[in-house]
Amino acid sequence: MIEGNNDLNIQTWLEKHGDYLFSYALLRIKDTHVAEDLVQETLLAAITAKNTFSNHSTIRTWLIGILKHKLVDQFRRQGREIGIGDLIDQDEGDNLDNFFRANGRWIEKPDAFPNPESAFQQKEFWKIFQECLSGLKPKQAEVFLAKEIHGMSNEDICKDFALSPTNVWVIMHRARLSLNRCLKINWID
Repeated sequence: MIEGNNDLNIQTWLEKHGDYLFSYALLRIKDTHVAEDLVQETLLAAITAKNTFSNHSTIRTWLIGILKHKLVDQFRRQGREIGIGDLIDQDEGDNLDNFFRANGRWIEKPDAFPNPESAFQQKEFWKIFQECLSGLKPKQAEVFLAKEIHGMSNEDICKDFALSPTNVWVIMHRARLSLNRCLKINWID
């Protein structure tokens, strides 16, 4: 029985584990909207099955197990689905009636535009970073995300991933070296 990190208070699951689940899904699915949906489906399934949690692992490990099944289901669906863009004529223009009232005013005023140069550079950087992260071994990427993005302590990483502190150090060292090399090649140079 695992103790400590097994808060069965479902009100805290999204706050404590949501970002980690999202990153885990995004790393595998590469679509933010689908990753968000999968995290929601995971949490709903976990809430429904809360009474079946056996306390042999941490809540996060259990949630990741559920998310893995949701990912498999998503990959199966993707193989069977046809994209809506394939069914709709792409040459049809936007209907301006959807944006403006009869008097020419906005129906819903759009958000202010960001500085295009900095927004482009930031978007490009994260795209390249995601590609570099995808080049890591799955365990390296998961441990790196847990440590650097989600701010998990080494102790929690050791528990959640069943690793020794030395293994965590080696995995993080190798992940940082690989990311550094990839970013130097694809972003800095």
